Amino acid sequence: MKNLPFETMGLRAEEIQVLESTFVALANRYPSSSIKDRLVIPTEQFDCFNFYQKAEVVGEITVNGCYIILVNVSYIAVGDKYGDRHIDARQLWAVVKFKKDFGRILIRHETLADKITELIHPIELDFADDKPFSNKFYVVTNDKNKALLAMNWNFRNAVMDMPTDWMIEIVGNDLIIYSSRLIDPVGSVALAEFAGKIASLR
Repeated sequence: MKNLPFETMGLRAEEIQVLESTFVALANRYPSSSIKDRLVIPTEQFDCFNFYQKAEVVGEITVNGCYIILVNVSYIAVGDKYGDRHIDARQLWAVVKFKKDFGRILIRHETLADKITELIHPIELDFADDKPFSNKFYVVTNDKNKALLAMNWNFRNAVMDMPTDWMIEIVGNDLIIYSSRLIDPVGSVALAEFAGKIASLR
């Protein structure tokens, strides 16, 4: 495949093969996909970039009204009796740019620990008119009014099918969908479809 949206220098042959097949799958599903100039997002403001020792956007492609970005991440994996391991990996995330300002929002599937914490220290944003969404997702924000206006019924409905290991983080006008799952063609097309559904709400 020509014009891949990433540099292959330093990658193993099997990694290049997976990335190539992934971007071929995206191009086949979305023939109008294209490679544009470098996407500008305030990565230093996103917690998802700060989870890692290093996280760097090294490639991107525009598909289905959103950006699919290739992120190189480095982190220390807690090891066994042989010690910790340094991991370098590549992940695909999705970015949607909005005109309106959402403030800061984190959306992920709610856990039992979240429910217990909420009883002691309530910080979660709930939607009184949408119990199914509130029961399924954990939402925190720094601006309740902005979040309530931005996360209308159409937005919440689009998010309802988000897989359990995906998360959404929003800073201002930028929304990022991310997970730590390994790159694969099927999962990447699913990510583009999900992100495109959210992008269609702009």
